[in-house]
Amino acid sequence: MAQTTGISWTDATWNPWHGCRKISAGCKYCYMFRDKERYGQDPTVVMRSKSNFNDPLKWAMDTEQIGFLPGKDKEPSAFVGMKIFTCSWSDFFIQEADEWRADAWNIIRDTPEFTYQILTKRPERIMECLPPDWGRGYENVWLGVSVEDKEKLFLPYFSTKERGTGLGLAIVSRIVSEHEGVVRVEENRPVGTRFIVELPIPAA
Repeated sequence: MAQTTGISWTDATWNPWHGCRKISAGCKYCYMFRDKERYGQDPTVVMRSKSNFNDPLKWAMDTEQIGFLPGKDKEPSAFVGMKIFTCSWSDFFIQEADEWRADAWNIIRDTPEFTYQILTKRPERIMECLPPDWGRGYENVWLGVSVEDKEKLFLPYFSTKERGTGLGLAIVSRIVSEHEGVVRVEENRPVGTRFIVELPIPAA
């Protein structure tokens, strides 16, 4: 909801919509729910922002006209790639925002000087919600998925998806183990998750 932010791994936040639904254990202590309830608002109501939806377009215009963003005493080149945490008060891929997402993608496409950080707890919806010209991805978008239940990731039949089989990672882990290797999962800072496969090198 703000142009500037105290979050260490980003430069600004942008909320084209706000409100969400808790769908996993990782949502239990969501700050958005806490703050919305503090202000007497219903955090489960997903609403398009009336005043902030076009913020990145305004910031880009400010950068072009006066050389820096208001409150940021830096050279213009410093804002190429400025990181924007997107939907910090919602989920970019939440179903209730389907009718607004195309407009948000248009804004992201029209402001290539910014880098958009999009984190989601709904990875199963990513593919169906990408824009038609996504191709191999927009260069100014970072997509990240939060990792929960790490200790269960490789268990057979464990899945957080409604139609998931929970067999994919279990099969990968078994195959790697048969080759005396290991699979590790860790955070990919500043956003995202990465899986690392380590295999022994055969003796010459």
